[in-house]
Amino acid sequence: MVTMNVSLTPEMKSWVEEAVASGRFASASDYVRHLLRLERERSENMGYPLSELRAEIQKAIDSPSSGTSVAEIFEEARTAWVARQSG
Repeated sequence: MVTMNVSLTPEMKSWVEEAVASGRFASASDYVRHLLRLERERSENMGYPLSELRAEIQKAIDSPSSGTSVAEIFEEARTAWVARQSG
């Protein structure tokens, strides 16, 4: 692995220390790698974590037809994504 030095605010440093102290992560590096994986996942999925996309897909499979066209669904998703990017 490659080493990289990163500057954090005191608050961010506390978050890292709390995450490690909780036992969820073995080290600060493990926690930062986890956060980077999440960010990459979100950036590749229009801002949504993969687990959230899977849950939404399952809800759609389990629900009756809404009468909304695929084009309308995609337009709603684009609109929500643009709003999230500008907000």
